[in-house]
Amino acid sequence: MLRFGHINNDSIKPMTSKNDIVIRSGYTFRETIRFDPEGTHHLIQIKNIIKDGLAKKLDISNLDKIYSPTENANLYVKEGDLLILKKGDSHNAYLVGDVPEKTLVGQNFLITSSLNKEALPPEFLLFYINLPSTQLFLKSQAGGGKQANLGKAALEKLSIPALSKEEQLELINLAKEIEKEKYLLEQLITNRERQLQKLIELKAEENTDA
Repeated sequence: MLRFGHINNDSIKPMTSKNDIVIRSGYTFRETIRFDPEGTHHLIQIKNIIKDGLAKKLDISNLDKIYSPTENANLYVKEGDLLILKKGDSHNAYLVGDVPEKTLVGQNFLITSSLNKEALPPEFLLFYINLPSTQLFLKSQAGGGKQANLGKAALEKLSIPALSKEEQLELINLAKEIEKEKYLLEQLITNRERQLQKLIELKAEENTDA
């Protein structure tokens, strides 16, 4: 089992140390976005973040097409990138799946890319950014309220532990188990509340008949 006491200051590193990670802002559209089913590029938008159980995920199954003014491949998002909303009261990361080759996101997102997927898999980066403690840190860097704005410089201040692949996997699996348990408990509570409501209705009917 992983012992958290072994994560000391020497094993904590900034987001951009050793060039492991690149953080950039989404594409700045200088003109009105031209949506068209025959467009040359795909666009990930806030509406593509959907509810998934108790959490949310990025749904890339039905991306809108646009005509883009750029053919710079360095600006595209790729599988394994993480997207983080700049504004709002949540700065959760969303993992990009197998998107079409020419896919863009707007400047309302930060894009985080792991350059060393062996040492720092996107799945571990996703897990770590979405930890409640990390979210509190990012919120403190962005300021409070609905208009909070998380910038690249603020995200770069985040430090992550340098863990082995085995330790990373253990934490990721534990987090998945916790999410499953949360979902099951939520379902149990919902069912119990329905039973309670039904019982109240039955009691009311009995009293009316009497």
